[in-house]
Amino acid sequence: MDCFSLEELIGLAEGEAADPSAPGREDHIAACRRCRDDLGLLTEAIRLMRSDRAADAPTDLVQRMVNLFDTVRQAPARPGRVQRIIASLAFDSLAPPALAGVRSLRGLGRQMLFTAEGYDIDLRLSPAEGDGPDSLIGQVLHKGRAAGVANARVALVACGEDLLLTTTDTHGVFSFSRLMRPGSYDFRVVLPDREITINDITLA
Repeated sequence: MDCFSLEELIGLAEGEAADPSAPGREDHIAACRRCRDDLGLLTEAIRLMRSDRAADAPTDLVQRMVNLFDTVRQAPARPGRVQRIIASLAFDSLAPPALAGVRSLRGLGRQMLFTAEGYDIDLRLSPAEGDGPDSLIGQVLHKGRAAGVANARVALVACGEDLLLTTTDTHGVFSFSRLMRPGSYDFRVVLPDREITINDITLA
């Protein structure tokens, strides 16, 4: 016969009567070391639990401990402790599958939407006339709401250094009208309790 399931071994360890429709249980236990060892461990564990005479903790004390953990989980971040989050790309107007004639759309600019734990960041790159670098306008929003995040610090970063800095207005809008030379940069939004980073923004 096949080895016993965990439920069957627990039943045997608890002294339940053998199922008459499954003969050979005792012979299998005697011949199968695995089932025999598992049954021995379960039998000892059940014996120890039944012999435990320790008093249960008072109900009010248990509830106080549960409330304590709930308070810790709900506590705001301590001043000076900043949660660092990497934003994920949710939409890119130039991402594949590319539309027919996508190169001709390059002159219309590029829109990207990033999400990060309760926030949306909308970025729009607009090409400058001639050979100048792109300009960038963006908005930081509370996710699922139309409300912008005011007074957030915004930075364009290269090699860990802040190259350009600005602050969002009352609607969460910010802009960099004169960007650095073409290349790949990181973008960072600093809020009171968290720092959101967008990696590898390509400026043409």
